[in-house]
Amino acid sequence: GIHCPHKAEQPFYIGSRFNVDQVHTVAPGAVRYYQCYPKVNISFTEEDTQILEERLLNGQVDLFIGVNTSPHPDYKIQTLTTDEIILVISAKLLRREFTEQEIRQMEDGIDLKRFSNIPFTQSFKTGKVNHAIQEYLDSYNVKLNVIYNISDSETQILLCASGICAALCPKMLLAAAYRHNQTCKPEDELYMFPIRNLGRELKIELVSHRNAMHPMYIQDFVHILQEELPRIADSMSLEELRKSIQ
Repeated sequence: GIHCPHKAEQPFYIGSRFNVDQVHTVAPGAVRYYQCYPKVNISFTEEDTQILEERLLNGQVDLFIGVNTSPHPDYKIQTLTTDEIILVISAKLLRREFTEQEIRQMEDGIDLKRFSNIPFTQSFKTGKVNHAIQEYLDSYNVKLNVIYNISDSETQILLCASGICAALCPKMLLAAAYRHNQTCKPEDELYMFPIRNLGRELKIELVSHRNAMHPMYIQDFVHILQEELPRIADSMSLEELRKSIQ
């Protein structure tokens, strides 16, 4: 639970691989947090994990939520949950390249080699999600036709929804695709498929400085993240997401 020993007035700074809206969705407990700490100003900064690693060491953020953080003797790293990379593609683009029978067979996993001619949006090369994808592509000798480099998953999904390209996104960040499918026309639906033989797990981690002594108002927010991130990960099943395209 959240303790309320005093009304702290200092700000604290959180870095995240997710954008600000996504960070707020992983913390429904924020309502009771702000009741307890109404004067605390939480500032979020969205960057790739590699940049957040440097900002933590430079004292520019108090902690961050990262993906596959690089080990460092000054980091205290706690894995909150795990995630996987999912292919997101519009119905239009998918049906342009594959038959309905082939599409049905993709539900158990797709072979990315078959998508080499399809345009993709991908995160920047410095991103840890990109690193995991590139390791897979290199090991299977696959080259994607990347036309956009954008780290924000919601923007990637918007591009997918327009039918311009496909994307490879962490499953936890597919809420925008789910919302799109709830309101769009059938021909504009987004399909989401796991990648066969990917074998590269994304670790969603809470990282702070090993020597940091955080006040109670930061500790309490950390407890919310520890509770809510695993819950959100469990709720983001592909089965639930697919209900919107049945």
